[in-house]
Amino acid sequence: MASSFYASLPVCTAFEELLVAELYVPLPPDWHVLVADVRGSTNAIANGRYRDVNLVGASTIVAVMNACAPEPLAFTFGGDGASFAVSPAQLPAATEALHATRRMAADAFDLDLRVGGMPVQDLRAQGADVRVARLQLTDHSTQTMFTGGGLALADRLVKAPATAATYALPAPDMPPEADFSGLECRWNEIPSPQEENVTLLVEALGQDATDRQATYRRVLQKIETLYGTADRYRPLSTQVMLPSFSPERLTAEARVRTPQGGWTRFWYTAKVWAQNALLKWFVAQDITTATGRWRDYIDLLVRSSDFRKYDGLLRMVVAGTAPHRRQLVDWLDAQQDAGHLRFGHHVASHALITCVVFERMGHQIHFVDGARGGYALAARAMKRQAKQNEAPSQAA
Repeated sequence: MASSFYASLPVCTAFEELLVAELYVPLPPDWHVLVADVRGSTNAIANGRYRDVNLVGASTIVAVMNACAPEPLAFTFGGDGASFAVSPAQLPAATEALHATRRMAADAFDLDLRVGGMPVQDLRAQGADVRVARLQLTDHSTQTMFTGGGLALADRLVKAPATAATYALPAPDMPPEADFSGLECRWNEIPSPQEENVTLLVEALGQDATDRQATYRRVLQKIETLYGTADRYRPLSTQVMLPSFSPERLTAEARVRTPQGGWTRFWYTAKVWAQNALLKWFVAQDITTATGRWRDYIDLLVRSSDFRKYDGLLRMVVAGTAPHRRQLVDWLDAQQDAGHLRFGHHVASHALITCVVFERMGHQIHFVDGARGGYALAARAMKRQAKQNEAPSQAA
């Protein structure tokens, strides 16, 4: 099948629909799963570098998106990295883009980005599968959901010392180049619209797909009972979004977009600072320009965010109160003790957002994580639970 396979998939409009296994379509056997993650991300986060880790993880996505354009790309963001499903036609360009991002991560941030992958048919031969579905976020943007356990197996094979060399992506002969156009890191950390944000990972442990789907539905129902609807617990709000004027924050984007450094980097950072000043004024004054109404852009940004996703694990960043969280954790603990699931969570007062914006009023997606290491630290908590059981956790 050609790479148009993914573009031709039907699109779901409700997140809850995507907990139904029958809506997922198997990837063609000649497609590949690619994995990129920051090696030693937990230590980097412990040293206060969670923004750099998130930015490098998001950079892998924008680089591969640009390399594979105009075909849409199947991917999921994991905080300290990302996973991709690519066609044979996309594979060479995606491989080069990931190696170029690996070089950028080392040069600009002194971070070691691990990149690997394997054919889908290899994962199926080892008992896993990769099935995909698409969620409509806005008129311009969709989000990929995965099931079948293939992403988790690919992640383990790429990271495990015994198999890492086998599944490492071969480096190109010439120094690779990547296009990071669209990557933006221009917002302050976003205070919770309520009291706090909980970054949550949940892995259902039922014997079959029907049992696991029922567990995930119960988790979502419990969250809605405690927190309300998704519009209420979404961690982004138009009222709390503030563009950043921090030189440190804005320079991080510039380090990705201007590898030559020097005055080019200085002027790039100054341009972004000025754009943020204009954005703040346009929104405050409800200005409409030829680009569009700028208050609508903030609303579009919020709606284009990936604050909840499913890739074999349920991953969410949820805004609420401390009593909400205590009740949810107590309930999840009981479900875990009963053998229905494993989970990990991390609590922070703010969320972190890294953006991919190809059209200011159109095609864009915004990657949301809990501040100070949300997904990475929630995954670490889940792994501690996994060690108490024989079955390996799918936490990335």
